[in-house]
Amino acid sequence: MTVDRHNPAPPHPADRLVVGVCTRRRPGMLGRLLSSLLRMRLPACCQVSVHVVENDDRPANRALVAGFDASSPFPISYQLETRVGIPQARNCLLEHARTIGAKGLVFVDDDEEVEPDWLLALCAYAAETNWSAVLQGRVVAQVSPACQDYLRPYFQRKIRHTGEQLNTCASNNTLLPLALLEEDAPGFDESRPRDGGTDTIFFSRLASRGVPILYCHEAAVVETIPPERANLRYLSRRKFRVGLLLGSGSVQDKPRTAGRALFYGLKGVASLLQAAACVLVLQRDAMIRAWLRGCRSLGCALGYFRMRHQPYLEVEGF
Repeated sequence: MTVDRHNPAPPHPADRLVVGVCTRRRPGMLGRLLSSLLRMRLPACCQVSVHVVENDDRPANRALVAGFDASSPFPISYQLETRVGIPQARNCLLEHARTIGAKGLVFVDDDEEVEPDWLLALCAYAAETNWSAVLQGRVVAQVSPACQDYLRPYFQRKIRHTGEQLNTCASNNTLLPLALLEEDAPGFDESRPRDGGTDTIFFSRLASRGVPILYCHEAAVVETIPPERANLRYLSRRKFRVGLLLGSGSVQDKPRTAGRALFYGLKGVASLLQAAACVLVLQRDAMIRAWLRGCRSLGCALGYFRMRHQPYLEVEGF
């Protein structure tokens, strides 16, 4: 019997699982991600498909995706979203997964590569939790050789233990069981198309409704840090952007108050003064830590005034 992998007879729509990818002008990175997805082991519990949303004014990567689809054991579909903005692209993924009746949507970034057992680990833990929690997987930084050795540790995201509960998470390696969303629940905030953090706000909103967000150490992806990001300037901007988000009152348990703004403003100034003192006594690592704390704290202070930073105005990567 011949099986058409693009039109299979599913046992039930709830058994579908979509791996969702947003991409914009990074064909090299997208190709590496798709190659890694073709190498992954597939869970027996779900019918897997991949959906790629290209966020651009023209379908530059349609042929690339079609080429991978032709040799894939599972369907890889393509969609063009011409409204520029990462929340717009993420909402396309949500809409696609809901339209086909998927049980879950797994977000993965186009600058990442998945480990062979990545999806098996996510699905195993999802089954263990009865698909009742958002799962955030482990992200391992692979930093460009152009980076100074002393900066490399600062690119690694915090590694946690499986089962650790989070207040929010990003969408760079995350399984979202769609049954956790209310039928009329809003998606990602499209009023901030070029801002960072709309994924953090989205998952924080779920957590505020009592939805657990759990860490899954076994589900690992490797994030490529390209040369243009492998520097202290990028780390500083990232910390400042996180601070802006936390100070804006958009994240659960982080209220927007004048008192918090004043506290973090003073803390930021103190950290920057500490960084300057470390320079004088040639304590490089202590200087970097103090500097980055200062960037985050000043971001928290300025977030009170609704200051915005738009990191997606430029595309970094290849």
